[in-house]
Amino acid sequence: MEKKLTSSLSFKASFEQKHQTLSQIIEFQTSRLGFDLENQIWAQVNDDNIPLQKSLQVSAGILFNKNNWKIDIEPYYKKVSGMTSQTSGYNDQTNDFSNGKGKIHGIDILINKKFNNYRTWVNYSYTKNKFKFLDLENKFFPANHDITNYLSWSHAYKLNSYEFSLGWIFRTGNPYTAVKRFYTDDEGIPRIIIDSDNINGLRLPNYSRLDASMTYSFNFSKNWKGKLGFSLLNLFNNKNILSRTYNAIPIRNSDNEIEYKLKEVNKISLGITPNFVFRVNF
Repeated sequence: MEKKLTSSLSFKASFEQKHQTLSQIIEFQTSRLGFDLENQIWAQVNDDNIPLQKSLQVSAGILFNKNNWKIDIEPYYKKVSGMTSQTSGYNDQTNDFSNGKGKIHGIDILINKKFNNYRTWVNYSYTKNKFKFLDLENKFFPANHDITNYLSWSHAYKLNSYEFSLGWIFRTGNPYTAVKRFYTDDEGIPRIIIDSDNINGLRLPNYSRLDASMTYSFNFSKNWKGKLGFSLLNLFNNKNILSRTYNAIPIRNSDNEIEYKLKEVNKISLGITPNFVFRVNF
């Protein structure tokens, strides 16, 4: 629903309710072993351990548009029931199905301004995304993809057939769970015990990236158009940590016996990355 309040100001609101009879299940996950592999399949809802997923979302906001200014502000709230720990990828914490629910609230803000051949836009999102599972903590904790703050600032300048762009992204780091205990059992098998009382209780360092690009547009003929472009992603070569897991690494001690050492494994984003593009439209 959208209602025009003035010539430049509008109010908008929406209500959405969904039911999903298929669940995406992560059948296995081996990140503890260092392979970071998982098999995702879709399963039909049943009466045993895969319940019907239900979601309800409410949002409202304002839209301002005047003199090449565009401002869009939209807070929202969403709740989800019928989730499982397998569906949400928490079988690193438990190998059993665990029913749960989620709640998400936040606000999205977009500011866009155009000055002749130059335009700039800022996008900010604040989000709190939390889950609760009976067999895990039985209290709300941050979801794996809970990004509290996300800010992007982009610029584009057009000069004849050339367009130059610059974009910066800054966001909160992903949550992760600390190891509470590490030991080798009586059979010589290493055991990694995560802090199940504080799932996703820690945060990775903040993520930051600057990208730049240039494109050149030209005509092959009246109906054929081409575009040639070059971009550099992560211009400052930041080593952003995307995820953190723990492995048990076998080593030989001074007595020539095998023992295990806990190793922290970080998945790092790509460094500075060039891209080329050639596009033909007709």
